[in-house]
Amino acid sequence: MVQRHHTFDFDHRALRSVPVIRPPVPARLLPPWRIALPALPNADVRRLQRALAARPQEAPCWYVCPSAKEEFGIAILEAMEAGLPAAGPQRGGVAHYLRDGVNGILMDTSTPTGLMRGLRRLTHISDDERRRYATAGQNLVAERFSVTRMAKELTAEYVALERR
Repeated sequence: MVQRHHTFDFDHRALRSVPVIRPPVPARLLPPWRIALPALPNADVRRLQRALAARPQEAPCWYVCPSAKEEFGIAILEAMEAGLPAAGPQRGGVAHYLRDGVNGILMDTSTPTGLMRGLRRLTHISDDERRRYATAGQNLVAERFSVTRMAKELTAEYVALERR
């Protein structure tokens, strides 16, 4: 079966009607940009990620995982694969592949204050640096987490188990 990828006709002006995130921190600490989207099916999320990554000048954005801790963070890898620069929690498995200042940003997400510091940090990153993180993230996913590579590694594990 052939799966077709449809373009996601995303008009960033439509985001004006989306509710604003209201975290439990003083308004003066909030960055000027913030949106919250309702839960979406994974296919829609992936199309949205690709659409945003394809229009970096019109809608420069980050994929931010605000979880206090992620064991692996597959959603972060999906965003990186789509071409979005990513920011995620310092705690957990994300730090095994997301290198702060190399292919994304690690943030202290354990407290609202730490999260806000991380979000403020993102506002000071230049467009060139943001694009560099996005490219490095895409390269990482292609090199280390491609379906082909993962299949080869899983096959090698099964072969090793069979030999025991």
